Amino acid sequence: MLYILPFLGFVLLWYLIGLRLAVWRAFGIEEITVAENVMCWTRTAFIWKRELKVSTKDITEVKAVAPWHALSYNVEFTASGNRHSIGDMLLRDEASDIAHALRKATGLAG
Repeated sequence: MLYILPFLGFVLLWYLIGLRLAVWRAFGIEEITVAENVMCWTRTAFIWKRELKVSTKDITEVKAVAPWHALSYNVEFTASGNRHSIGDMLLRDEASDIAHALRKATGLAG
């Protein structure tokens, strides 16, 4: 019985990670607002809620990213040296529009 416990723990861990990802993809909502030089990014899926507030002065880069398989575009921004990814499974046009609007709102667009 003791030999089976690590295997069961491994399976249970990956099951919980898979469940979290499935709930996020099915019911997740992301909201981005820029007001008074502060960008607020809120991610909500049922009871899970995460929020990030960043000064627009700390944002140094915003770009639309296409992965090698080109199936799930997203938007990445760098703030205070940390890279964050917005969106999951976006279309190419959506990712570029969000990146352009975010660059414009943060003052990075020329």
